[in-house]
Amino acid sequence: MRIRQTLNVESGLNDGLALPVVLLAAVVATGEGANGSAGEWVWFTVRQIGLGAAAGVLAGTAGGWMLKRLDAMGSMTSTYRRLSVLALAVLAYALAESTTGNGFIAAFVAGLCFGTVAREQCPHVHEFSEGELLAMLTFAMFGAVIAGPRLADLDWRVVAYAVLSLAVVRVLAVAVAMIASKVQVETVIFLG
Repeated sequence: MRIRQTLNVESGLNDGLALPVVLLAAVVATGEGANGSAGEWVWFTVRQIGLGAAAGVLAGTAGGWMLKRLDAMGSMTSTYRRLSVLALAVLAYALAESTTGNGFIAAFVAGLCFGTVAREQCPHVHEFSEGELLAMLTFAMFGAVIAGPRLADLDWRVVAYAVLSLAVVRVLAVAVAMIASKVQVETVIFLG
């Protein structure tokens, strides 16, 4: 359970905090963002993080409070209780994106706020939401729209770099990050 929660937090941090940085670096590397000044890029980053977090706090807190109230009144079945968390994630994502915030940050923060406000509801929704349906759909769309058209440009060096990054560099980075954790080597390798 501890390893599963660790992976969920790590995934949320990657999606919410690392992905915007990666996308920003990709824009800068391709030269498509060359027209913006440094101040514009800082403002863009502040909006992405700040508005994303604000949307997450709003959706997660209000949604958790509402779910608690409906459950206490006996107005919520177990099926809709589980679906409500998915709906809150989508709501947080949509709210952030419509205000130029980051949807991943919003969904992650909404989950944190929901878990704080409606802690007793978490066991009921944990199993359903753990499938990370929204993350899978998002990355499928990312692959289809951004990565798909670039597949023709692949050569052995790109594939070798990708495999090296996933199989060696990531595992080493996790191992360094876990030095003081005192977990078993097998767990470190599994997390990596």
